[in-house]
Amino acid sequence: MRDPNLTGLLAELEDQLRRQGAPIVDHLVSGSSDEQIDAVIAPLGIALPEELRVWWRWQDGLADPEVEGGLPGGWEPMSIAHAVARHAEEPHREDGTVGDLYWRDEWLPFAIWGNDVLFVDCGRTDAEGAAAPVRCRRWFGWEGSEADRAQSLAEVVRIWVTALGEGYCVWDPAADLWELRDPGALSALGGLWLF
Repeated sequence: MRDPNLTGLLAELEDQLRRQGAPIVDHLVSGSSDEQIDAVIAPLGIALPEELRVWWRWQDGLADPEVEGGLPGGWEPMSIAHAVARHAEEPHREDGTVGDLYWRDEWLPFAIWGNDVLFVDCGRTDAEGAAAPVRCRRWFGWEGSEADRAQSLAEVVRIWVTALGEGYCVWDPAADLWELRDPGALSALGGLWLF
């Protein structure tokens, strides 16, 4: 399967995080092998898009979950095990349909911010099985969970890289958080929802 340039984008993201002095880079757990990924994902019985494999080969969560700031916007990358556990915790309907407050079997989270969840709709991969739409569920409700926020994980990472590289979002070490400097530019980029 192809890598839709996600490996390069993740390297660029890590470089941007280091340049800004974001503490998350020193707490990322080394990535997992495909065999490790398959072993953890197998009980879900879902086909994992290549982009999620690339994501978890790059990192497998945080060594210290208490590290301040996370990724831009405050998102914390989830380990594979945490993603599978969170998937199991979400309320599912017996018939697999979605209703208010229900989670689809093919949705797999990859990052969290408090109770907010970024997830991939693994049931809707592209023709090559490489990419799938990214959605976001906010703590204040499920509104928008059925709407694609990005066409791929690569698009999400590209938004983070652009936001950091252009100074739309910067790490503030004194406050231990990400400072949003240009919401208008992020909105034009189609990425304000990430922040």
